[in-house]
Amino acid sequence: LRKMAIFAQGVSLSKALELLRRKKQMPTPLTSREIEELSVETRQRALFSARVENTVFLDRLKTGLEEILAGRLNEAGLKSQLRELVESTDPSALRTDPRLNLIVSHNLRALTSGGELHRQQDPIVARQYPARRFYRRFKRQQPRDWVSRWATASAGQNGVLAQFLAMLDSPVWRRLNRFGTDHAPFDFNSGKDTKPVSRRQLIAEGHLAEGDNRPPDVSQKTPLNRNLQARPPIKDNRFREALEQSGLGNFDTEGNFTPTFV
Repeated sequence: LRKMAIFAQGVSLSKALELLRRKKQMPTPLTSREIEELSVETRQRALFSARVENTVFLDRLKTGLEEILAGRLNEAGLKSQLRELVESTDPSALRTDPRLNLIVSHNLRALTSGGELHRQQDPIVARQYPARRFYRRFKRQQPRDWVSRWATASAGQNGVLAQFLAMLDSPVWRRLNRFGTDHAPFDFNSGKDTKPVSRRQLIAEGHLAEGDNRPPDVSQKTPLNRNLQARPPIKDNRFREALEQSGLGNFDTEGNFTPTFV
């Protein structure tokens, strides 16, 4: 079992590295709300942070995240390096430690969670663990109202089995997530996460019938190349220029974004 756990962790980290290496650094003057105008898939292909236009900072962030995933650096070390960089280059939006901590922890968690979900979407794993449970992984002083958010996100959705429990491929996961992805983080500084639930446990709890061996549909894994158009069209010229320079795609005269890759 220990060897299997080590192998699974290796697969997850390998995928996390792959996801990171696909990302393009993209400086932007936009706020978090304005960035959310981009489609989920476009945001997954870019490495940026709200109101961060310092390319040196983004380059160091990407290199540091890769070193953490490869086991050559820890999270505290990257934060220290970025803090020194901030002091020398003085990007005003990054002067506070909480902001630096959020940038590092948010990006790192998105990568590792994305890698873990990819492993869970393997057809063999998905058949044995076809569902996920939404749970609190980290304590927070002021937890969000996730009961209400789950009720809203799960209403009328396929694959919802119970409160905070749904099949791996249920649309509820993207609807629940502020950023539109189907894995953690589910909001800024959120302490919530998901964990796999076995078919045996689902049958024992009465969510699946004995002998129900239908696997979840994992034929369409978290997409990276589809549905990349910005919604609504991006009007900020600086952000449009940064997007085009990143190599992700180009804008037409009406501000619609079209990817340059397939």
